[in-house]
Amino acid sequence: GYLPALLACWTVMWLSLAVLQDRAAGRQEKAAVVLGRALAAAILSGLAFWTTSGIWTAPAPASPDYFVRFLQWTGAFLPGFASLLLKFR
Repeated sequence: GYLPALLACWTVMWLSLAVLQDRAAGRQEKAAVVLGRALAAAILSGLAFWTTSGIWTAPAPASPDYFVRFLQWTGAFLPGFASLLLKFR
């Protein structure tokens, strides 16, 4: 199936974003800290995506409500970006 590849790509995406964010912010944190943020982002955002999986599996019978879809996508990505951008210390 496609699930292992999907999970690998998802994790690599969040790891890449964590490294880029660390470098852009000029933090130069230890690799373990960046990896921890990336894994937290991947797991939390993955769980949020799973809770909104009805976006794909239960399409609206009429035209989609784009505001609701925007809120769902925002809610799905928010935990990941919060893991990367918020300072926990």
